[in-house]
Amino acid sequence: AVVLVNLLALLVSSFFLTTLGEALQGERPQIWQRLRRSGRVARDICLAVLALAGVGLILALPFLAISVIVIAIMPGATLLVLLGWYIALFWAYVYTGFAPEAITVGRAGPLRALYKSVHVVRRDLGGTLGLLLLSFVIASGLGVIWRQLAVSPPGLALAIIGSAYVGSGLAAARLQFFRDRDRGAP
Repeated sequence: AVVLVNLLALLVSSFFLTTLGEALQGERPQIWQRLRRSGRVARDICLAVLALAGVGLILALPFLAISVIVIAIMPGATLLVLLGWYIALFWAYVYTGFAPEAITVGRAGPLRALYKSVHVVRRDLGGTLGLLLLSFVIASGLGVIWRQLAVSPPGLALAIIGSAYVGSGLAAARLQFFRDRDRGAP
């Protein structure tokens, strides 16, 4: 059931991203073209995640072994080791986080999308961190408001609509940010 729900969520979000990307670029394809393209986007996002997981696993295994040895020898270093892993995963997310945008608006394959994401972040790290921080603050701050509104049925409907509206705007901002910085990329 979990796999089926995630697969359905991937298909719906890929259709949404495809539609949003086409609107951003001023395209108006037929619905069958959009469905076919969103299927390709879903496939490429899956392949990018699998490639990232595979490479991450290969790179992480030696460090995982070292982490286990360090924790076994010095249990007091557990928090420091976990902090190191957290920082590494945070930066991996930051550098590869624009892969869906590269697949959607950059029309890149899974490996090329990961490369483009790293390249865009490397070229504008400050802007990327600013966008991520601003998105986090907006989503977190409005999340408090949506929870307050969701205590009644009309408030719940308003919270759902407002959250979808703001979420769509943030997704469009990520697509535009990537598209603007991807121009001229190798």
